[in-house]
Amino acid sequence: MKKLILCFCLSVVFIFSNLLPAVACWTPVTSFEIFSEHGNRVFVFIPGEYGIGNAYAAVYELVNSERHLIYTVEDLPSFSYKSNFYFSDDMMHFARTSPVLGGGFEVFSHGIPTMLVERSDFIRNYAAIEAELSVGPQHRIRWSIDRDLTQGSTIAINTDEGNTFYFDLEAGKFEPSVALFLAQNSRNVIYIVVGAAAILIAAGLVIFKKKVLW
Repeated sequence: MKKLILCFCLSVVFIFSNLLPAVACWTPVTSFEIFSEHGNRVFVFIPGEYGIGNAYAAVYELVNSERHLIYTVEDLPSFSYKSNFYFSDDMMHFARTSPVLGGGFEVFSHGIPTMLVERSDFIRNYAAIEAELSVGPQHRIRWSIDRDLTQGSTIAINTDEGNTFYFDLEAGKFEPSVALFLAQNSRNVIYIVVGAAAILIAAGLVIFKKKVLW
């Protein structure tokens, strides 16, 4: 019985020792506002009580110091911070990043969630994992959205692989590029290269045998 109690206590200590550093890193969610570049629109975010459930979020038009509702946002979790949001110039479309999205970002248009973009959509070695922590995997290949390069409804995504991808929030798709093709088809490219190499080697052996026989 004493051994059982001792094992239980050690398990509790182990769990808390892993959870406490993660909890300490989390900042409590709070209300905030984001203004458009021209200052004529504002995004308002009010989290649910204790940061649980969905938040109230909406975009307003500013006219003579009065706020006129343009749209409210559907199914937006309260666990969000100001730094998680990236808006188009007219604030009709935005991307939201979050640790619970598997390292990707969610796209909203006119307040409605339209799609989830995953790391595997633009990072070639997306499965590379550095270490497992209590808060989830830490990936070797990191990425970020560059606010300075955002124009119109297009956001720029920089990766540690040295690539920059452009994603149109309104159209819901990446702009085509060679780097994007390689990122999305890395396995196919490897198979093609290996297959081509095997064919060349086989052809070389056939030619070599013919020359020997001659």
